[in-house]
Amino acid sequence: MKKVLFALTLALLLTGCAAKEPDTTTPPSSEPPATGVYRENSSLEQATNGAVMVYHSPESLAALGNFGDSLLLLGLKNLYTLSMDGTLSTPIPLSGTPDGANAVISDEGCVYYDRESQAFQVFDKNLALVNQVALPKDAGEFCISPALDRVFYTTGQDLRVLEFSTGESRLLNKQAQRIKPETVLFGGEMIQCRLENGEILFLSAETGELLGRDGAETEVLAAGDYFYLTRTDGIVPERLFGTLGGVTKQINTPVTEPVLLGKYLYSAREGILYDLEAGREAAALTLPETVRPKYWTIQGDAIWFYDAFAGEICRWDYAQSASFGKDGAVTVRYTAEAPDENGLETCRREAARLNKAYGVNIVFWDELPIFLEDVEFEKEYQIPAIRQALADLDAALARFPEDFLLSLGEKNADGAVNIAIVRSFPNGSDSLTVWPEASAWMLLAVGEDLTTEFYKNLSYVLDNYIIAHSLLLDDWNKLNPDGFRYSLSRTPVADAVTEGDNAAFLNPAATTYPRQDRAELFAYAMMAEAGEKLESPALHAKLEALCKAIRDAFGWQDLDITFPWEQPL
Repeated sequence: MKKVLFALTLALLLTGCAAKEPDTTTPPSSEPPATGVYRENSSLEQATNGAVMVYHSPESLAALGNFGDSLLLLGLKNLYTLSMDGTLSTPIPLSGTPDGANAVISDEGCVYYDRESQAFQVFDKNLALVNQVALPKDAGEFCISPALDRVFYTTGQDLRVLEFSTGESRLLNKQAQRIKPETVLFGGEMIQCRLENGEILFLSAETGELLGRDGAETEVLAAGDYFYLTRTDGIVPERLFGTLGGVTKQINTPVTEPVLLGKYLYSAREGILYDLEAGREAAALTLPETVRPKYWTIQGDAIWFYDAFAGEICRWDYAQSASFGKDGAVTVRYTAEAPDENGLETCRREAARLNKAYGVNIVFWDELPIFLEDVEFEKEYQIPAIRQALADLDAALARFPEDFLLSLGEKNADGAVNIAIVRSFPNGSDSLTVWPEASAWMLLAVGEDLTTEFYKNLSYVLDNYIIAHSLLLDDWNKLNPDGFRYSLSRTPVADAVTEGDNAAFLNPAATTYPRQDRAELFAYAMMAEAGEKLESPALHAKLEALCKAIRDAFGWQDLDITFPWEQPL
């Protein structure tokens, strides 16, 4: 990620602008303070061996959060505090209908968006209504600062900020495409926004300065000084956590439905609570499927949440659910600058085993040779990606006859079939074959297409071997429709038939060069389960001709076996 990573997610739509004097009078309540809301011996308490206690909620809640030594309950009609001993305060009536998705609670008070008046209701630490602020009518999505002092909103390509204290709005940032504020992070220091193309921007909440950016797949949670983010590094999913400016660690086990609670991260689906400071599992609790937790917060030695299904408030004493999870769930985060050297060494040993078993030369990371200047690619350092690539290559190499790969390697100046595992190419392609000093090198990008790309690139080397040992490919052009000419460039032939019963080519790429035509066929034959496309007479004839040429080049004309590439015939 970039320089910063941050706090709770809030964003929805609204309209309205102007600050006005609030009505700070609170109508007297005829209801006495409610006490004793604890539900003794509830079914949830029994199901969790006493770890989770249940409290009656006075009404449906729009939000719940820490308020000093108490909890602040934002109901749909009233505001309450709930003390740690289970005592409920006298209700404070609210105006309008709070939007729970757009409400912020802190020790300093509460702000919520009222759907009826389309204005923000601002309460101070004494729970007095001190301000009511509406947004301009042209406002789009917005999110409230956890400092309770402002709201960030969008008007098309503009990101603006409205101060609650003055009612003044100013431009914060302008983009060339639509921008949407998603989350205000680290107590209001930074704001996470998403562009129309999905890219995420991290901006200073004061100046609008760009502090960092990341791809569309990145998701960030933050609470206090802690952050948790998920992103994809190459093809490898990362689950990272840490503190602003501190050490970033990685969680190596699934974290589904994450809830960040200060230094704790709870995986609601797996029922695991992680202590981010200690870097280990702290507790384990799987809630019954009938419980629908919302509005999580941590208070002292307990985690509180609202059960939206039962309409009750729950207190989880996580010390009673202590976990003794297996080692390795949390590790340091490896980067290209500081990779997992032990993991790389394990992969090197596996590559050496494959090289010896199949007579090839597989390399990656620092073992990659220096290619020509115009050969651009990004190296892969992620151990899971390299391990998967090696496993895919093992399965693919095992399908070839004995000495087949050794024979192909003899056409190279260095005497081997060379395979380089890389992360990616700047042009977005999945593979590349180069021929430095008369030795073929197959550069394969990690990912789900690696096996197919290996077969295609191996076909280029095979093509050279066939041409050197057989004449049966000399009449290849006769297998094409009358008048057809390959483009002999990266641009496919526009009017070539690549679909249906009369298809003469597997795909547009096959119309570029004769060897590409054969490479597409060879890879399809190696990967196809049924070979449906070969029902086309032209494609069937092409694969049959290629198979005959391979047998002729290797002297296998009389062998009574079916090779893998012949199976679809």
